[in-house]
Amino acid sequence: MSTEPLSGFRLSPQQERLWHLQPEGSAYGAFCMVEIEGALDRTALKAAVQGSILRHESLRSQFCRLPGMKTPIMVIAQTCAPQWEDLDWTGVAPQTQESRMTEWLQAAPIGAEDLSQFPLLRVKLLQLATERHLLLFHLPALCLDTQSLRLLVREISERYEDSAPLSSTEAAVQYVQFAQWQHQLLTEAESQAGRAYWSVSHRIGSQI
Repeated sequence: MSTEPLSGFRLSPQQERLWHLQPEGSAYGAFCMVEIEGALDRTALKAAVQGSILRHESLRSQFCRLPGMKTPIMVIAQTCAPQWEDLDWTGVAPQTQESRMTEWLQAAPIGAEDLSQFPLLRVKLLQLATERHLLLFHLPALCLDTQSLRLLVREISERYEDSAPLSSTEAAVQYVQFAQWQHQLLTEAESQAGRAYWSVSHRIGSQI
């Protein structure tokens, strides 16, 4: 019985460490909440989010492993739409809104999640009043850390304000490039350390 080959990219050292730190069957998460005041163009907002997804591979990633693999590889889709949820809380009392938000934020840092399924990016748009919304982003920490997620929100905000088209896929350094660069540095460092060790051993042996 043949096994279908799995094609993807090696995780970075940080991702590998995080993978092994996560509880079995669960995943650490990164999340961010943005308050929006004033009139909201939902179509433009969704287009801005999709534009950033097209630009950043980490937003189109999943983590897969075959039987026997201890660490997964990162598989990147050509295109991907987020899990988008629109919630209307305009009829909910402010105290109830706050308690619901607290429950969600407490559950966001870690939870059961299948990291081998697209999409991993989850977006909630909560309408609290006629011109007041909360936009919540949640991703596995293997995709983005909290600081990177904040930068992503800033980019989406700029796209929304400028009405940047979906075809705006200006070059960006992808995380898999960074991961490969890190592994190259580690390999070179290990190689240099090995050469130094054997060079010293050779000199000591010659003196005996």
